[in-house]
Amino acid sequence: MFAKTGHNYQLQIQGTILALLAKLAQAGKIAVTVGKTYTVKINAANLKKLRKMLKRAICVRK
Repeated sequence: MFAKTGHNYQLQIQGTILALLAKLAQAGKIAVTVGKTYTVKINAANLKKLRKMLKRAICVRK
């Protein structure tokens, strides 16, 4: 979906896709795969910590 806007490819479809996703989410037909949200500041130290977690497979990569 995001690639379409970056390349000006069928832009009108993006609204249709977002509307469908919203409808499915409100109906409880799609599940969120987020297990944990990180709200730390983006800086070198925190990026290093998060990278280590990804390498150890502590969190799901998306």
